[in-house]
Amino acid sequence: MALAFFDDVDRGGGVLTRLNRFGRWAADTFQAVRKDAHGHHADEMKHLVDDTARLIEKIRDSA
Repeated sequence: MALAFFDDVDRGGGVLTRLNRFGRWAADTFQAVRKDAHGHHADEMKHLVDDTARLIEKIRDSA
């Protein structure tokens, strides 16, 4: 994500701050996607998928 936002893989520390510009949900979604999704209930997974799609749209719009 640091490469996508900053064109610099070493700027990973700024990713969550950048994502939070879209709202806290964006950073939360990013972190959830990075973690193992096993063990979540179906309704939690639907929410994660929906938020992930929303996050992708925000990232595309901000480029």
